[in-house]
Amino acid sequence: MLSGIQGAHLVTFGEPTLNRVKRRFAGREASVGRAFATSEPFRALCQDYVACADALTRWQASESGIERLRSEEYTELLEELTKEIESRLEVKD
Repeated sequence: MLSGIQGAHLVTFGEPTLNRVKRRFAGREASVGRAFATSEPFRALCQDYVACADALTRWQASESGIERLRSEEYTELLEELTKEIESRLEVKD
């Protein structure tokens, strides 16, 4: 994965993790920003979410023969991570 630190935000594929998560959870940007700024476990969860989303994109574009299985696995994982982020945002609100 192509990543690095830029300011206080992990950057994945050229876009900060925080921005990607805010875009995904539109309408809850302030809650995402607060949780990201104050909770290391939430930041790690966001990083996992972005890494999973990137992996899913790669598997969906793959022609390796196992892409369908991997895509299904990453889709399920992404759904679980989404639910976990939503759960943590509900606690923070």
